[in-house]
Amino acid sequence: MKIIIGNDHAGYTLKLKIMKYLDEQGHKVIDCGSYNSESMDFPISVDKVVKNIRELDDAVGILICGTGVGMSIAANKYKGIRASLVSDLFTAQMTKEHNDSNVLCLGARTIESNEAISVVNTWISSKYLGGKYEVRNKMINKIEESEK
Repeated sequence: MKIIIGNDHAGYTLKLKIMKYLDEQGHKVIDCGSYNSESMDFPISVDKVVKNIRELDDAVGILICGTGVGMSIAANKYKGIRASLVSDLFTAQMTKEHNDSNVLCLGARTIESNEAISVVNTWISSKYLGGKYEVRNKMINKIEESEK
């Protein structure tokens, strides 16, 4: 799986741990985040992650900041991005199965690193169910189109 990962300064350390885990699992990981813990503006990473998702077939994204809130707000401004802020395994599974989430947002200051890795694993291993959820997701897409 191709996973595009981005972060700000607060998410730097967690990003490194998640990247190591994903690499060990054999995933192709593209790093679009900060490369140290010096302050940086998170929308820069969001933009890089989204552009890579759009350019690559079957790519998904992971965004990490202090709480995950800013990243999720910014990512959801982009058409076709379904970013979900997740801090537990059940939500990680449901957001993929029901909402076809293509970006996972995490808060480095709100989740312990081992739990974050479990969330990432659950999210990437879950599959979109379609069916009645497809109808709902099409309704969401219509909202995007009407807001242009």
